[in-house]
Amino acid sequence: SEAAVEKTDLSHIGKAALKELEANHKSHHEKLWAKTSGAVVGNIAHSPKGTWNQDIDPEEGHSDWLPTDLANLLAKTEVWCDFVSLSPPDGIFMNTIKKAIQTVAQRSKDTDKKIVLRFLFGNIFCVPVNCDAVMKAFTDDLPTDSKLEIWVGSWRRGMCWNHAKIVAVDGKEVFTGGHNLWDPIYLQKDPIHDTSIHMTGEVTVQAHLFM
Repeated sequence: SEAAVEKTDLSHIGKAALKELEANHKSHHEKLWAKTSGAVVGNIAHSPKGTWNQDIDPEEGHSDWLPTDLANLLAKTEVWCDFVSLSPPDGIFMNTIKKAIQTVAQRSKDTDKKIVLRFLFGNIFCVPVNCDAVMKAFTDDLPTDSKLEIWVGSWRRGMCWNHAKIVAVDGKEVFTGGHNLWDPIYLQKDPIHDTSIHMTGEVTVQAHLFM
């Protein structure tokens, strides 16, 4: 189900946050923050699910839906995707994302149209991202006769780096929140809990503009 969120339907917390932003951070409007709207798709995405009352590790494959959902959204891209995270994917995350990229590459070939996939990661202090290696991993099995265009970058300035997690597709759908692309931390034994949200509408455009 989808629940529409109108611009005027701000909670008292939302109204207070907006008041603070407009008063003290107006120069960053529609660069680092924006008032927007959209529809929530399904429920809040959290992992691992159904474990609050358990004192044992969840069963194997407990959160494999997460990389699958991210990859399925990426695979829908027809024009442009911004895919942003703290660090590059590993394990199942990498495998499913590579398959999604192959799907988009085939679409570009079949339609003879350029499609852009733009990946941005944080360049964490003492753990730099090897963008060339990530690009190679993404493109090793891709055909060379499509019009798919892939960008891979990482960002750091001083002790600050990208920490956003966003998958925004064609100005239509966005998945954003707290989940990183780490197989051992999210998908295996003793996983951490995190939450994200899948939305459609204007909020997706703002996610693209943020990038």
